[in-house]
Amino acid sequence: MHKFRIILYFIIVIAYTIWYFPYNMYFRPISGNPLMTDEYRSSDAYVNDLYVSDEYFKNHLLRNSDSDDYYDFIHTRTPEFSEKCFNKKCDYSVGNLVVSAAYLDHPEILYKTDGIKIDNQLVAKYGAKRIDREIEFVREETKDMSDKDKILYVYNYIGKHNYDYLFTDSKNNQSIYSFFSKGSSVCAGFAKTSQILFQNIGIKSFIVMGYSARSYVSGNYIGQNMGHMWNYVEYEGKYYIFDATWAAGGAYSVYDGLGDTTIEITKIYYEELYPNIETEKLRDVFGV
Repeated sequence: MHKFRIILYFIIVIAYTIWYFPYNMYFRPISGNPLMTDEYRSSDAYVNDLYVSDEYFKNHLLRNSDSDDYYDFIHTRTPEFSEKCFNKKCDYSVGNLVVSAAYLDHPEILYKTDGIKIDNQLVAKYGAKRIDREIEFVREETKDMSDKDKILYVYNYIGKHNYDYLFTDSKNNQSIYSFFSKGSSVCAGFAKTSQILFQNIGIKSFIVMGYSARSYVSGNYIGQNMGHMWNYVEYEGKYYIFDATWAAGGAYSVYDGLGDTTIEITKIYYEELYPNIETEKLRDVFGV
């Protein structure tokens, strides 16, 4: 009988491994991003099912002639593109604009550890599927919440993940892949994840890039002359600063990020393209 139980146990473990786990992580039916359509899937803007981009920054920053480089970057990020636009074989300022527009428009792009877009289509496809099923939990948990509670939920959700102090500048921390695959990231991963979550639960927002003289995480000084990424989020028709990097590592009970960035801002890139931002802190509006 004991031997039979051992065999049965291993059968259950094997069955879970080869059926239930893959089903739950990759094939379980989900509602998905409410903005996703078949028409969008057939467009050049489509990367995966996680996010629907209106390509706002592409439309405002780039000339029509730059569109090929833009789509080359978001779909392949090939060495040919890097050589063309970063080794002075094209207008370097245009190369920067292409990359900036792609980063701001497409937080759903998945990168592997060398910072290059995941080029294995199978890995990219099923990586996005797994992330989408993680996001499904967020969609379900927030579906009956007010906008205020949804925004607080995202802030607290980010706060349950760690800030990667050891590899702050590592390229493998700059996308949502690091956030969902290893549970830690840096400002770029947090801002992109926030952007995707907000869209999936019906909150309007923007990704913002800037530059700092001094940077902090949860009030702790981490360096100077650093780039930073955060969000502007809409609440009751007005836009406010939302910087979930404040919350990282369990500091989500500290709501400084609802109104302040973790940097002493010296420059906001493309500031003229954003809506007016309220000077009142969102945490004061919420009373938290």
